[in-house]
Amino acid sequence: MKLNQINPFIRYAQELNTTQYFNKCRCIDCRLFYVAEGQIQIEIQNRTYKISRDSLFYCSSGNEYHITFEKNTSVYVVNFDLTNDRDDIAAPLKPQERDGSEITVFRDEIDGESFLNTYTVQTDAYKYYLQIKEILKEFCEQKIYYKERSSAILKDVLISLHRPTGSNNQILNDVINYINKNYLTDTIPYQ
Repeated sequence: MKLNQINPFIRYAQELNTTQYFNKCRCIDCRLFYVAEGQIQIEIQNRTYKISRDSLFYCSSGNEYHITFEKNTSVYVVNFDLTNDRDDIAAPLKPQERDGSEITVFRDEIDGESFLNTYTVQTDAYKYYLQIKEILKEFCEQKIYYKERSSAILKDVLISLHRPTGSNNQILNDVINYINKNYLTDTIPYQ
């Protein structure tokens, strides 16, 4: 599959406010974790990452990981496939604990070398805060076309994560995103 053919199918989008410890598990579909407050620790492919506020972790299906939430942690979680090929399975797919049994994994490979085939950790990811928050809002409110809208927003996030950084306007964009996140008040929705 080519990058431009991504059409995410979201099964789960929720804010988790918890202190939890998960055994090592394998995800059946893709995962996106955005740390809004606090810190999580992720172990994946023999590496350990401490992921703090305004950072995110993306994990493709089939990866084994181990996650620990620290106290007073708020994490936005989105579980999804990269395509709509399995949209008949709408219920969230829990990560499977590794007990030695075979696990069916939904793999959607992107052509070429892409982090979307493995995992990525991005610090200073606050530029995605408003988009990820909007995905959760769409998914929780479930108004007409919420699936299409949340999928389009997630596709934009994934493409942006994939795009090389370092443009001349990046610093300006980061400042604007920071102001939007920390100082912009919610607007009254159009009725």
